[in-house]
Amino acid sequence: MTAKKKKIGLILISIGIVSLIAAVVYTLYNVYDDVRAGKEMKEINIKLEEILFSETTGVITEAPAETTEPSESAENVEITYDDEQTAADEETSARVIPEMPVVSIDGADYIALLKIPSLELEFSVQKECSPAALKKSPCRYEGSVYTDDLIICAHNYKTFFRRLKEIEAGAEVYLIDMNGNVYTYSVDFIETIDKYDIATMTTSGYDLTLFTCTTGGRARVTVRCSMKNTAVY
Repeated sequence: MTAKKKKIGLILISIGIVSLIAAVVYTLYNVYDDVRAGKEMKEINIKLEEILFSETTGVITEAPAETTEPSESAENVEITYDDEQTAADEETSARVIPEMPVVSIDGADYIALLKIPSLELEFSVQKECSPAALKKSPCRYEGSVYTDDLIICAHNYKTFFRRLKEIEAGAEVYLIDMNGNVYTYSVDFIETIDKYDIATMTTSGYDLTLFTCTTGGRARVTVRCSMKNTAVY
């Protein structure tokens, strides 16, 4: 073997060793970040439950929007509708949908506690979704519990949404908003959606959607749920 071939061989071996070390470091960091995120979220869960389930009130930091009232100039205007549905649509469009109330803890805004009893999981849900927020807990992707189109996403951490794929149809999911209202959902089915297929994710018509990345991030494990009932804690 010539000196040149030996040199190339050593370079290739060195690259392989460096790549292996990088892979190990990356894996260890992910494990650490998973454990860290789970621990921090549990602390937030406890704080939220203390606020929600205490005898004191006043947990809302963001008041719901009020219903829009007609102006005085419109009081004497007669409006006719072709049918009752058109009238109902007009009435709905005149209302302002209330924002979900928020509790702020350690600089982050939370809108709900999410519980999946069959998996023995509980999550605090943040109001806004961002790369930084997703490292703390699941986040609202879009929608609202009040409009029956809430979508919640989370990282594929073991302590977050990795176990979504284990959930079975018929399992119950509970969401508690910051007013103490408890919304009970039933899982209809699980599907896998391409990560670029945003339309399918957001226009399903289901009351609640939970999703996370598959390993490698090429698709989204997606759980579709329908609301069963609402109660006040």
